[in-house]
Amino acid sequence: MGGLALRLRQESGWRVVNVALTFGSRLERRAERWTELQASCQVLGFDLMCAGETPGMGLEGVRTADAAANTVLWQLAVQRIEALLAEYKPRVVICPHRLDGHTAHIATALLVEQALESSPALSPHLLQSEYWNTQLEPRLMVALSD
Repeated sequence: MGGLALRLRQESGWRVVNVALTFGSRLERRAERWTELQASCQVLGFDLMCAGETPGMGLEGVRTADAAANTVLWQLAVQRIEALLAEYKPRVVICPHRLDGHTAHIATALLVEQALESSPALSPHLLQSEYWNTQLEPRLMVALSD
């Protein structure tokens, strides 16, 4: 998922901000995942921030069921992403696609799409990545060296 971001940083000097939305359903692994992500971003030269208000804490309520029911947690998550978009004013946003096959990734796609729709003053390019499932109509292939 980070190949294009890495090339943009290395070849064009772009600032890359990895926004950690979730840290998984296993609470006992969240601190370890945060530590791993910090180390990875440091090696890659990416900035890192949490979508939650506290370092190492993601957003709760980022599930497809919350999106469908438009729960209070979902609305708060959308508002948080809208605020981050307004703060960073990205030229490109990379997120999973809607058919990724992992419920948290699908919910992330829905969350980002809804936040972008609610932020008409911004017009970043939305690039959708694949992780668990391939896209039906991919439109970009990024070459990476070893």
